Amino acid sequence: METYNKIMQLFWLVVGVITIIAVTVLGFKDGFERWSSYYVFGFFAILLYFVRRYNAKPSL
Repeated sequence: METYNKIMQLFWLVVGVITIIAVTVLGFKDGFERWSSYYVFGFFAILLYFVRRYNAKPSL
């Protein structure tokens, strides 16, 4: 189960970074007025990465 958690943790980080990069590229291409609201999905994915990382730490 620990391996699964590490894979999913890395998955959310990769999804978040790729989403932010894609939205930035599309923003330059088509205009940020259209794509700026999609940054929420990238930041949400990175937030999930940190939540999973925090929850994976053993409690004291």
